[in-house]
Amino acid sequence: MFRIAATLALALAVTCSTGVAAAEGSLTLTFAPESEAEARALRLALILGALRRGVDPATIRQSGFGLAADLRQSGTGHRALIDQQGRDHQGRIVQTGQDNTQVLIQRGTGTTAHIVQSGQGQTALTLVYGWD
Repeated sequence: MFRIAATLALALAVTCSTGVAAAEGSLTLTFAPESEAEARALRLALILGALRRGVDPATIRQSGFGLAADLRQSGTGHRALIDQQGRDHQGRIVQTGQDNTQVLIQRGTGTTAHIVQSGQGQTALTLVYGWD
């Protein structure tokens, strides 16, 4: 988990030092555990968050305009959420295998994210923010 926090801090420092407000672009952060213990912890956090919000195992939530989302699952035990707010986002999650968990959160303007999970027990949280 320390590596995740260090990566986040570095990404924010680089973003803040480059004057992002003056240009269009996007920032993507993906939290993917490196050990089974980290995977269980992140999976539990994502599941508890989904339960709190009443989210089904495969859910797309959108607020804004010009939003496109695609969620495809093949296999058993997958959980996925695409949550888009803002405008002009494109998001896709494709899961094959078993017991994969993915959350994709898109905010701001004009982001694109395509995530593929194949195999068993993969877990990740992806945050994408775009601006113009």
